[in-house]
Amino acid sequence: MSKDPRFLPTVYDLTAKTAELLGCHVRPATAITNAVVMIIEAVVGPSVQPSNAGLIDVRFEADVEMLHVEVATEPPAGRRPGWSVEAALVERRQLDSLRALIPDIEFVTREHRHLCRLTCTLSPRP
Repeated sequence: MSKDPRFLPTVYDLTAKTAELLGCHVRPATAITNAVVMIIEAVVGPSVQPSNAGLIDVRFEADVEMLHVEVATEPPAGRRPGWSVEAALVERRQLDSLRALIPDIEFVTREHRHLCRLTCTLSPRP
């Protein structure tokens, strides 16, 4: 998706529906949905970025036991050196809230890409 805050409701709905269809329990599904939106808000900010500002990738993968969500992005244009998603969440005073939602969230930086990995346990299937 582009770095445009107008896409946040769509990302929220997509994440919530994916968690629901795959069988996440209600509370963890709500937590992972809210966490994904918090991360994207921290990257995008309140204003529309120029069309060449890059993209945010949101990937959903599931296995028998877990829904895995990965949010990946490059630093937003004009951000200071050393920027990271984790630092952006600290600046917004949201890191503790995010960790309360998803205690095992993982922040990884690979070269110029910043990744956040989240998981949600799926309900056992009969």
